[in-house]
Amino acid sequence: MDFQRANRDANGDTNLEASKEARTGVVVPAARGQILLPLCFLMFFLFCAGCVRDFPQSNANEVYLLDLLDTTPVRKGTSPADLSSVGLWFRADSISAADGTPLSSWPDSSPNSFHAANGTAAEQPLFRTAFLNGRPVVSFDGVNDFLVSSDVEYQTVTYIAVVQFTKAWNPGWGTFGHRMNILAQNDDFPNASTALYFNWAEVSGAGQATISLRTKIDDGTPMFYVGTGNVQQNEWYILSATFDGQYATLYRNGALQSSTGPYPGNVYNSNTPFYLGRHGASTAGTHRFGGEMAEVLLFTEALSAQDREGVECYLSIKYGLSVIQSCL
Repeated sequence: MDFQRANRDANGDTNLEASKEARTGVVVPAARGQILLPLCFLMFFLFCAGCVRDFPQSNANEVYLLDLLDTTPVRKGTSPADLSSVGLWFRADSISAADGTPLSSWPDSSPNSFHAANGTAAEQPLFRTAFLNGRPVVSFDGVNDFLVSSDVEYQTVTYIAVVQFTKAWNPGWGTFGHRMNILAQNDDFPNASTALYFNWAEVSGAGQATISLRTKIDDGTPMFYVGTGNVQQNEWYILSATFDGQYATLYRNGALQSSTGPYPGNVYNSNTPFYLGRHGASTAGTHRFGGEMAEVLLFTEALSAQDREGVECYLSIKYGLSVIQSCL
């Protein structure tokens, strides 16, 4: 609507009332019954449109609030089952067992069915029921518990995990720190690919925990790392990490934490299995995870922001955990 153009009546005379409205934005009757309503439209958008909570765009996974004051994307939860690139999917709620049962196997819910297993009873994590907002988890003691899956082929990658660590800081670790591997394909050098882990390290004389993604690419570049800011013991997180062939990026509860690169190349193909709760190198005893895992996923691509946020929303709703994006 062009408020700068004055209306003219049938005789060609300027409609002064319409011109006044164009200058002031005040709604007044115009000649020949014409009425301009700029303030009404503005009031609708400011006070009514915020109530529109479901305004689907052409993409079914994304909706936006029709609100001039808020353009935050709202994501619909995306089940990993709806994404073809899911390579590993460990869900505690896929396990049928009594509380406290040692687990010799954790089923892989991906189409690959690369179940994680450990036949040694003393090294098996425990199944815990109704642990996280009524949902089960798998608990690792941080000493010798682990499960081993299979090799997965990928050139870029996304990790997403619902986890907490409970292992306390040990001053004996010093500045070198202590890695707590969540999911890792990292054997003795050079057979290393990627790993997602918490890391304790000494900072200013005290322990400080962070999150890291470790990546090795196929051009001979040594492994590189991207780490986050502070995380806390005994606190649940939805962690996401990607490597897209250029950049490695970390997210905590949907919020960007850090990114590093460019490191152009594909993830190094180590042809080694994935481990839950440690890595596969001979020094694995120093890198055990102590804490609980509710759900751990590996995708064989760097997910788009839309898909990553959709999966984070799915997990947020499922486990009652907060993420930065709005979820439906």
